[in-house]
Amino acid sequence: MGFNYTPNLMESFIVQINLLNLKDSASIILIGGNDSYLAECLLEKGFKNITILDESVSDQRKKKTGLGEMASEIKWVICKVSDYVPVRQFDLWCDCTTFFMLNKQVLIDQYVETAKKVVSGFIIISTFSEYGCREYNGLVVKHYKEYDLSDLFKSDFIKFKSIKADQATSYNLNQNFLVSILKHKSEQ
Repeated sequence: MGFNYTPNLMESFIVQINLLNLKDSASIILIGGNDSYLAECLLEKGFKNITILDESVSDQRKKKTGLGEMASEIKWVICKVSDYVPVRQFDLWCDCTTFFMLNKQVLIDQYVETAKKVVSGFIIISTFSEYGCREYNGLVVKHYKEYDLSDLFKSDFIKFKSIKADQATSYNLNQNFLVSILKHKSEQ
């Protein structure tokens, strides 16, 4: 289930990623992959080691089509985040579309544990802020304050930066998002 971000919000993700000063060889995993816009921007910026994890075969097919020839430069994984068995470490875990849809604590805990196992650098997660919508695509969504995500990951990560951003949805509603950047404690 994709979430249609405008290029403006995706550009703010690119700005945040640029602040991390990652090498173009950094291993990056995009959770959900949004509409492939972020992957395309990262490839155009010279990043060469990108993985997109998405549970939907049809969504991945659309993303590959949208990327055209660039799709062959990406590693594609089809599974739920909670079922992902990591085979390597990532310098950056970037999730624009998946975490905010998890509304059961067991799924949130599985997600957090998976991320903690595979990320040696940074995590960027977009969630609905406390001012965001109550439902999205018929699902009740969870809301977060700045310290909530830091608390979930506190055993291994510290808060690096948080920003709030408004996003127009496909229903022409303006939603307030919280974008949190967490830094692995080993990066200090």
